[in-house]
Amino acid sequence: MPLTSMHEVQRFPFHTMRGLKAGRSVAYCLTRFSPASPAWVIGAMLGLLTLNNADHDKGSVELYVAITYNQARASKSRWWAQYKKDFLFYSQRDIYSAPTSPHDLTQYIWLPTDCYFPVSQAKPISILGGAASSLDWDTVYDIFGCIYYIGVQNVK
Repeated sequence: MPLTSMHEVQRFPFHTMRGLKAGRSVAYCLTRFSPASPAWVIGAMLGLLTLNNADHDKGSVELYVAITYNQARASKSRWWAQYKKDFLFYSQRDIYSAPTSPHDLTQYIWLPTDCYFPVSQAKPISILGGAASSLDWDTVYDIFGCIYYIGVQNVK
């Protein structure tokens, strides 16, 4: 069904702020999106933020977020291979220095006209998050974003 006229774009926001122990890594399902009625996902905003590592010679922090149909438990496997395959939207940030603009922190991804990912209670999507630190001290990080979608009942 073509998206040939204006439709009300709805948002599904997500956010977490967590601590990360020195030298540790984590991987988890942040949340799931399963709207009450069928919808079409048309884009996403993904954001990754952590404290500045002024002494980047001593380590870094890697942050990951993936939006996927894959409902498997998040894995701490090396390089988060699960996140880097079978994703609808994906972002990664390796923090070695301070950001220079908002584009270092957020990424907006829009699908081409008439393209979408269907989502419903029968076909939910997961938002997976992950973080890895090679620092000698504890830090904190944020994973945040928004899924943009159109309710199928609004499409004529």
